[in-house]
Amino acid sequence: MASLAEVLEFDYVQKEIASYCAFSLGKQRIFDLVPALSKLLAKDRLAKMNEALKVAIALGDIPLGGLSDIRNALIQSQKDQIIRPSDLLQIVSHGEACERVKAFFAQEIVEAPLLSDYSEALVHSPALNQAILAAIEPGGVIKENATPLLASLHRQVRLTQERISSEAQRFVKTHASQLSETVTVLRNDRLVVLAKASEKNNIKGYYHGASSSGASVYIEPEILVELNNQLSDFLSQIEAEEERILRELSQKVKEVADQYLANLETLAILDEYNAKAQWTKVRDGVVAELNEEGRLYLKAARHPLIDSQKVVANTYQIQRPKRMILITGPNTGGKTVSLKVIGLFVYMTLCGCGILCDEAEIPLVEGIYADLGDDQSIVQSLSTYSAHVKKLTQITAMAKPDSLVLLDELGSGTDPKEGESLAVGVLEYLRQLGCLVVVTTHFSALKNYGKAHDEIAMAAVGFDLTALSPTYHIHPDSTGLSYGLEIARKLGLKADILKTANAVAEAQKTKSDRLLEQLEKEREILKETQDEAKAHLESIKEQETYLQNQRELWEVKKEKILQEAQSEANRIKEEASQEAEELLNKLKAKNTIKPQEIGEFNQEIEGLAKAAETVPLAHSFAVGETVRIAGTSRQGVITAITGDKAQLEIGSLSIHSPLAKLEFVPSPKKQAKKILGASYSVSRPRVSAEINVIGKTASEAIQEVGKYLDDALLANLASVRVIHGYGTGTLRKAIWAYLDKCPSVKDYYPASSGEGAGGATIVALGKKS
Repeated sequence: MASLAEVLEFDYVQKEIASYCAFSLGKQRIFDLVPALSKLLAKDRLAKMNEALKVAIALGDIPLGGLSDIRNALIQSQKDQIIRPSDLLQIVSHGEACERVKAFFAQEIVEAPLLSDYSEALVHSPALNQAILAAIEPGGVIKENATPLLASLHRQVRLTQERISSEAQRFVKTHASQLSETVTVLRNDRLVVLAKASEKNNIKGYYHGASSSGASVYIEPEILVELNNQLSDFLSQIEAEEERILRELSQKVKEVADQYLANLETLAILDEYNAKAQWTKVRDGVVAELNEEGRLYLKAARHPLIDSQKVVANTYQIQRPKRMILITGPNTGGKTVSLKVIGLFVYMTLCGCGILCDEAEIPLVEGIYADLGDDQSIVQSLSTYSAHVKKLTQITAMAKPDSLVLLDELGSGTDPKEGESLAVGVLEYLRQLGCLVVVTTHFSALKNYGKAHDEIAMAAVGFDLTALSPTYHIHPDSTGLSYGLEIARKLGLKADILKTANAVAEAQKTKSDRLLEQLEKEREILKETQDEAKAHLESIKEQETYLQNQRELWEVKKEKILQEAQSEANRIKEEASQEAEELLNKLKAKNTIKPQEIGEFNQEIEGLAKAAETVPLAHSFAVGETVRIAGTSRQGVITAITGDKAQLEIGSLSIHSPLAKLEFVPSPKKQAKKILGASYSVSRPRVSAEINVIGKTASEAIQEVGKYLDDALLANLASVRVIHGYGTGTLRKAIWAYLDKCPSVKDYYPASSGEGAGGATIVALGKKS
């Protein structure tokens, strides 16, 4: 019989979480997880998990890389056995990992006192690491220079090997006629020659056997015997020295073996919580709160084994006086998935894992009992129904008031009437007991039973009547239909069969059934309408948010423009004052200005201060145009433009002025005024600050807006309002498209709520930036 973890498919989740572990002991803790049924243990697990998730989000992985299970090596050292070089290197990695973990939590970037306590408990020996690394190569062999003696022995070995090679080559050359091959080979770890069998007794040396054919014999020449003996002696001394080094290092390991064994347990715990946190972070999950009042709340819960792009999020809630959820609806509609999500998330939370929700509260339960799936057994001669009844017998015998009971298709597998009766009996027993129960069913009697008791919350999986397919959404306070015949029709069952089935079904329906079916269909239609209205409302809210953001951006932009304008105005004022002073000095020098005109001119100089309050509209000046110096009434004609300055003729005078302080003066309808003998014109037509184009076609509106903007520009209006209304948005889009291309439009933006909101646009006039 499958375990509860397998029934809820937690075993698959365990494999996913374990893949984030750094070493085998952490993985083993993941696979050994069982729900905490005591309040203290459950709270402790969730508190640590909360810290681990905060650490994972802020800092990433706890640096546990390089860890391995070194228990055997540590136990060997405690038994005074010699540890292999490769195991000694793993002990070095263990010490380095401890050092990294301690440094990681010492940052104190994230408040995680419980996990920090674990890191503080870690002990490592830098001296041990130094001793091992001084003697062992990264490849797991002892260094030739690990000790002076070992270095000397290796030198002797190399010299002896060179002498053996030299003497062997000399022997081969001098005895070539007696040899089968003019090569040397190793036999029993000693260098020998391959001699002819007939020469066996003619060559002095040690006999090492014959070849497989018998035609040749292996002989260690007398000259090589002594040298080979020396080599063997040196190699034996090296082996003894290496064993001494390993024994010495093993004794050093023994000194910290107990501490390192404790480290392993601590690091395994950190590995467990780090893996659970990384799994939760990657899947955008949360750590549930433990609720001691029996409340279950899962907001936007998503099954972790369903593709994240396809999974449908649902919200589940059980809160007193409710103690049960009765889920109804069609097959393949998600009833069993909902059952498993609730059971799995309670199980995972009590194991100290994160779950895939937006928010979650999980009740502390005494135990979790489930009857899900088909457990018919040939070996035990159990039918599907018998297997279910056997499970129900166990569940009702073991369940307590604080138990969570999960029942899938309660009462199925036998005669529907008997199944309904049994289902009602089981639910009544569990209701009286006060258990937390989640049950799925197709039975009408069970639906009626659920509606008759305040402790039972009804819910239904959605069904698209148009597409004849489930939506997988859970609808609370609803009683779903099974839609069995509709699904059969979609799957292609013959029309004649379905016609007969419909007739039989209609004949068997009670008045209550027909009323329930009608109400459910009306609820589905109402739900579709509500969803459409909700989507429309969200769209409006998004638009409002967008417009508000645009307004805020404009306010920021406007503030920046005003600051820049003020700076520019101050600069213009300073330059204009200097040039006006120069002009006045020129006039005095020519002796052509009257005393009263000097007073006038001084007043105009004082008027320059007012120019600093606003920046004149940008204009693309051209030679021959009439202009006015900003803040004065003096006009002149541009005779030349060089860079950002213009040469002006004002009467009989010729002066230079920055373009930025000039104002364009349109030519129509002149009012003459004499100053210093020069006449100039002022033309400021009266133009409204807004235009209304509601009801116009796009082309008509654009034509009128274009003419209006020209007039507004001539009238020196800084901004205007164009009223186009809401409508379908076509007129607004056409006007905005025209404003994008209009050279005299500096900027535009939607009006504020007090100026017409989305039904009007504010247009700032000036040179487009």
